[in-house]
Amino acid sequence: MGKIPRIKLPERIVKYYRPDYLALPEETSIAKAIDRMIWTNLRTIYVNNGNTLTGVFNLELARLKLQERNHRKLTSKQLTEIPLKEIMDHYTDNDDRLVGLRQTLKTAATRLTNRPYLNELPVVKKVSTNRVLVGKITIWDILQVLQSKIDGNIKVKDLAYNDPLKCRENHSLYHVVSLLNLSHQNYNAVIVVDDKETPIGVIDRYNLPISIIRQFHSSTHWRYGDTFFSEIAFFITAGQVMSKSFNEVYEDDDLRKVISWMIQTRTEVYPVMDRKSKKLTMVISARDIISSLVL
Repeated sequence: MGKIPRIKLPERIVKYYRPDYLALPEETSIAKAIDRMIWTNLRTIYVNNGNTLTGVFNLELARLKLQERNHRKLTSKQLTEIPLKEIMDHYTDNDDRLVGLRQTLKTAATRLTNRPYLNELPVVKKVSTNRVLVGKITIWDILQVLQSKIDGNIKVKDLAYNDPLKCRENHSLYHVVSLLNLSHQNYNAVIVVDDKETPIGVIDRYNLPISIIRQFHSSTHWRYGDTFFSEIAFFITAGQVMSKSFNEVYEDDDLRKVISWMIQTRTEVYPVMDRKSKKLTMVISARDIISSLVL
């Protein structure tokens, strides 16, 4: 096809934000926060000091923060001893990771696609000098609006990326994480393929930490270890943490159909296959769709 038409998103966030967020006090321990993540199936926690929104926590942000700052003192603590305020990302005044009710969907789309470790933004209103959390706006909300405006002639291959990140099911988890860390910012998943290069699983950046924790969550032992990350991760394989539930996407599929799947399953990245050979050829990302289409 020719040039992909760009879409305007002047709609206000107030019409589309949702109230199903997870917010906890600053003093809540990481162990309790992770329990709540698993119970609610939410991946992002907002952190309050009284009625004021002060920070955000998810496991991928926490892992990167610990790596960059080399928090040896912090990692030696038990998870029940570490409050969210010690490891969360702090919001500042005029922080562009926050959006207001009167701002546009375009603003939210731009801020989300520039941050590979967030798939939602908090929606706030000011009460006096406080930031009061009222809801969130997600990648899926923006995709749903785009879907209603997309040209039906756009195919998956028009917006998919070549050279997807891939591995085999017996690769170490360390190999998977290294691929994600060194990748293009929009490559938020590694595709697991078999000997014929056919996709058999997907490892999503956001779901990866929870996938590991769930293996141990039937016992409370995981939360009382000496360190935040265990060397045992070296012996965890891609096959143990990958998701086998994904739709078959082909290069010539209608983009609107794939967006519908993304919204229904809350899946950000899908492997794209050649229809005849079933081999992995490309990857389609929610972020790439948004950044390519939004004017």
